[in-house]
Amino acid sequence: MFYRDLREHVREHEMPLKMRETDDDDTWAWTGTDDAVEKEAERAQWLANRTWGRAIQIKQDHLRQQGVTGRAHAQSMWDWKDKLERAARDYGDPLPFLPEIAGREPRMSEVYRGDGQPREVIFTEGFQAWRDAPDADRALMDPRPGYDGRIYTAKELEVAALYPLDDPGRHVYVIEDARNYTDIEDARKYNPHGPRYEAGEAGEVVFPNVPPDKIKGELRDPHDPSAGLIANPNFKPYEPPPIRPPREDGD
Repeated sequence: MFYRDLREHVREHEMPLKMRETDDDDTWAWTGTDDAVEKEAERAQWLANRTWGRAIQIKQDHLRQQGVTGRAHAQSMWDWKDKLERAARDYGDPLPFLPEIAGREPRMSEVYRGDGQPREVIFTEGFQAWRDAPDADRALMDPRPGYDGRIYTAKELEVAALYPLDDPGRHVYVIEDARNYTDIEDARKYNPHGPRYEAGEAGEVVFPNVPPDKIKGELRDPHDPSAGLIANPNFKPYEPPPIRPPREDGD
């Protein structure tokens, strides 16, 4: 609702007059069907970009007024962009990036991975995908990570605690702030012609690898997060750049 209302406000008050005019106006010179499609695509792209920019500006101004800085600011902005992107794509707006490219930013929401390897290995080496055995089916059973060339993680702890399927002594690791992720549900919904993820489920997030400094730790009890976390001494949380205060001249 917010995205739609803001988009309409931008269209009414900020869109250049030439873009708002229809083919009934003499100043909007259509030259044919192809030209009409091109003009409409240009208009939709302009609206999507301007609406996105305004939405980001509104959130940043709000957080600034609330005095939110540092990690809390970065977390709030990540959550906002995550929701905003889905709203824009559900509306049908063309955004300037696909889910895979958006994943260049650190994923500031925890995900979990059930794995057969001990923390002595994972805390030091991280999760590195196999590159020479692209067998998606074996990825579900093999205790080693990334058997199909990808590292699968789950948004829900209950899912991660099930894997590997044949390893009752499995470990569950918490991952945070890793980059280059792909949300499988988003990729299938918004990028149907992109890479396939046959072995993945809608609630999973895929990485090409996860370095050890983005593994927060291992859950003491894979089924009970309240039991606490065995912290990874190599974990380094994302440190957002300092927020520059607005200049007095408004620029």
